[in-house]
Amino acid sequence: MPKTPTTVRTEPIQFYRDRNRNHRWRVRAGNGRIIATSGEGYERIRDCKRGLDRLFYALLTARKTQALKGQFFTSPSGHR
Repeated sequence: MPKTPTTVRTEPIQFYRDRNRNHRWRVRAGNGRIIATSGEGYERIRDCKRGLDRLFYALLTARKTQALKGQFFTSPSGHR
């Protein structure tokens, strides 16, 4: 098994092209691991960026709604 470096410095959001030359995005955690991907390829970069914007909007809206209801996001293990 390859060793994982203890610190990885990379941009948290990356835009790239897949094998089919479609635009995609991915989000990396501070340790370099991929934690979210676009899930689909886009012909135009602006559509790819719009897809990521929609995700951010949905997360912020959900967070605000949860806070107003007195609920908060937790990890699967139950830690905040």
